Order: sequence, then structure tokens, then C-alpha cells
Amino acid sequence: MKTASPNAITYTNYLAKKWEDYEIMDNFGIQQIFKDFHKIAQFDNILSPAFLLIDYTKRKYLNCSNGIKRLLGYDVKEVLEGGPDFLNQLCQKDYFKVFNEEIFPKNLAVLACESQIWHKNLTFCFNAQFKNKEGIWNNLLLKTNYITSTNVGLPIFGLVMLINIDGFKNSNIITYTVEKASRLTGVSSIAEKEYFYPFEEDKLLTKQEKNILMYMAEGLSSKMIADKLCISENTVSNHRQNIIRKTNTNNVAQLIAFAVRNGVI
Repeated sequence: MKTASPNAITYTNYLAKKWEDYEIMDNFGIQQIFKDFHKIAQFDNILSPAFLLIDYTKRKYLNCSNGIKRLLGYDVKEVLEGGPDFLNQLCQKDYFKVFNEEIFPKNLAVLACESQIWHKNLTFCFNAQFKNKEGIWNNLLLKTNYITSTNVGLPIFGLVMLINIDGFKNSNIITYTVEKASRLTGVSSIAEKEYFYPFEEDKLLTKQEKNILMYMAEGLSSKMIADKLCISENTVSNHRQNIIRKTNTNNVAQLIAFAVRNGVI
């Protein structure tokens, strides 16, 4: 399982960053962002998401769509006055810890590996739990597009779309993806995908998963493993998918290498 670099910039540290020495953006650029925001926010009555426009250099939300009340029960004024700290406090603490220490630093690392002209084509997505005004936990998907400084390539504005996914997401797994839109067609494809576990116990392989991993390392097929463990082949396949997710590996070869490297088998 991948961990954040000890020197990675967390989200909370980034919000506290001093920006005096950096070129930000001219007035025309800011006006264009507001224009784009209002154009996108028109869809919130149709799709029921909420939109937030954050200015990292001033540690505040510049705008918020009415959809936030449908999602979390708070008025636009409450969210704008509370700023990022207000929304951070609504996020379940274990989910926020993962975002703060692992996901946001990864976002910065992805941006650093891409040419600045590509940054606006990248959408960073992850799910988290937020408590609404009635004290009920909601599963939300957050999709963020960054506007970055032309000088240093760091985010100075972020357009965040929040979508309720209670009907689709009820597990304790954070699915993180980076979508990259084609500059020619605008069609997005997943450039990166990774899984995070807010709760430590969910990261651990179960005894059955370790048994299956051991047999996989010996070269046994799913059917052969199923026969040995007296379970269905479909159950073995489900366990294999869980093992792949927990170890953030992409195939059996990577999985076995991970297991040997970390002393799992």
C-alpha cells in the first residue's frame, strides 16, 4: 500500500501557505473563472450536485451554488462565511486524514508531472463521508479541477463539484481517480486509480485472503483454490479483487511481488 512522502504538502498546510511571492492571476483570468463557475453551476438544479469555487491564496470560497443546501442542509451564506475549514470539519475525521495527508499531496504530485497547459484537463475525484445539518452522514463524490499558477504550477483556484452517492457507495473504501480529458474531443479517460482505507482494520488482509494469496503465489487457478478451500469459484474471484484493491496492485505479478516484499507470504 502506498503512503504519502514525509515531505509531502498536506491540504491544511497548503491552505496556510503564504502567497505573497507568487504571481497569481490577472483580473481577466479571475473574471473568466467566475463566468465559467456560473455557467457550470446552472446545472445544479438538473443534476443535483453542488459547486464550490475555492481561492487557495485567500483561504476562502469565492462562490457556492444552491445545491449545497440540498446536499448538506447548510445555506450558501453559512458555507461562504465558514470557508474551507467549515467543510473540513463536516468531513468524517478518518476520511479527512486520508485526503489531507495522502490524496491532496498526490494531486500535487500528479500536477507536477504534467505540463501546466494540461492542468485544466485533469479532474481529481474521491469519495468521502460528510455530516449534514441534521447530523446524518452522507457519502459524497468530490470532483476537483484546478487552475494553477503559470509560474510555479501550483493550484490557486479549485472548482469542486460535490455529488451525493449514497445509493452507490456504502463501503469504507475511498476510490481515488484522476481523469484526463482529451484536448481534441474533450472525452475523459481514467489516467490513475488508487484505493485508500480510512480505517486501519479495513487495510488488513483477512485470514482467508492470505490463504488465497498463498495459493495464488503457488500458481493455482481460482477453480483449484476454490476446491482446496471448499468455497465457490465466484467467492475466490471476489477475494482476489479485494486483495488487489487493498494492496493497490494491478495484476497478479505485482500482487505476488508486493506480498513477498512486505512479508505477507
